[in-house]
Amino acid sequence: MKSTESTPVSERRVSEILKQFNFHSVIRSARIGRGRGKGITNTHRILEDLDIVNQTLAADSEIDYFSS
Repeated sequence: MKSTESTPVSERRVSEILKQFNFHSVIRSARIGRGRGKGITNTHRILEDLDIVNQTLAADSEIDYFSS
């Protein structure tokens, strides 16, 4: 695993990123209710090959949070 410097992002930003990936069909997101008073769990699953996803994200100039 290579080491890179990174800056932390807020939970809201992570949520926005996941919503964007879901919109572009890179991941599938599901919201699962755990019953009354037990909250909601969000699950996310990558639909594409990881190598293809990494190459595409690295090539996209608008996505700077994946640059190394």
